[in-house]
Amino acid sequence: MTANPNASEDTRKLLNWLTGLPKRGDKRVISGQHVGTWNYTSQYDARMTAIYEETGKWIAMAGADYAWSDWSEEGQNSKLIEHWNNGGLIYVGCHWYNPWTGNGLNWTGGQFGDRSMNGGDFSDVYTPGNAAYDMFHADMDVKAAWLSDLQSNGVVVVFRIFHEMNDPWFAWWSGRDQTKFVTLWQYVFDYFTTTKGLNNLIWVYAPSAEIEGFQPAEYYYPGSDYVDIAGLDYYLYTNDMNDIGTRGYPEILSLGKPFAITEFGPSGWLAGDPNPELHPQNPDWFEYDVLIQEIRDECPKATYFLAWSANWAIANQLNAQELLDDPWVITQDEVDWRTEESTMTLREYLEKLRAALVALQAADLSAIITSLGDVSAQLANLSTDLSALNLVDTTAMIADIDAALAKLDEFEAAKETVLGIE
Repeated sequence: MTANPNASEDTRKLLNWLTGLPKRGDKRVISGQHVGTWNYTSQYDARMTAIYEETGKWIAMAGADYAWSDWSEEGQNSKLIEHWNNGGLIYVGCHWYNPWTGNGLNWTGGQFGDRSMNGGDFSDVYTPGNAAYDMFHADMDVKAAWLSDLQSNGVVVVFRIFHEMNDPWFAWWSGRDQTKFVTLWQYVFDYFTTTKGLNNLIWVYAPSAEIEGFQPAEYYYPGSDYVDIAGLDYYLYTNDMNDIGTRGYPEILSLGKPFAITEFGPSGWLAGDPNPELHPQNPDWFEYDVLIQEIRDECPKATYFLAWSANWAIANQLNAQELLDDPWVITQDEVDWRTEESTMTLREYLEKLRAALVALQAADLSAIITSLGDVSAQLANLSTDLSALNLVDTTAMIADIDAALAKLDEFEAAKETVLGIE
């Protein structure tokens, strides 16, 4: 069930498919690559097309970021729509203006400046009557317009806001007040879904994998009614992911949502490491097949991974072929949510089966048998098999399905009236 009760049919269907991936034997982890923010078309070629040319396979999920409201690089949405229409999946994250100062990237004193709040009270951004509220809403409105463009083109978006909120990197980090962060998340959710009518979003909660000094990964969770996927932004500082089990994975799983590695980067900066003395354990390059091996061993409930761009990108490291050839990994041509039967709800399945039985019962079997019998002796034998169909059994099956649908109606009524769940 989607957090947004008005989510589109495709949004619900895609989330159902994602939820069911860990039950599969193979083809269960979606490959993802964050492309970038500026010059999106050329970055897409560098991050995505380059991998296709190397391996013969397209990465399934293309990532983008809606950064600042005056961002004007044309082509990001058109490239996302193209990727979607080719069968791929779309991720969008958000960076925000500092609503008190107008600075971008993180709510700090500049691009990589003072990481303090550098503004007023955190509640200003959702309390009418002040400049911070006005600036934040202007920022939301531009992002909502871009998302609406994707919605108009039929694109479902895996949508991540306020990522890494449990560490001190971004100033939407709410170490000052847990309650105010939860209120902000819920406010943005309601604004985008109810006020702006964006029903194409799968909402992602993505704290950082825990390290010393961070709040627990689940600390700022805004509630199951406001989240569809819960994951971890995970940066690997050795060639072994075995510490993810102590960095928030069990706690995130306990939230009861599909799990994802919502952002991934290997071994610090790796190639071109600006501070190699700080990362003496780094290999020269990261072998990306290690990622899926460790997902299999350490966090097998993962439904997707999203490799970050720049030095961390799959195209800039090693073993892309081995990664995309792994039987667990889903590439673009293997994204089958549009036709997968497992995405159906029980009611949808029963209704489809009932319709098929009614159609069979109503068919003129005698005419079918006659036409088959006239073709050849072999088909005449088949007609004898068809004549043995017991339509009484078909009627009984339809009656059983009707009874099951009635029970579902009773259950839905009980949820609403007794449990208060819609």
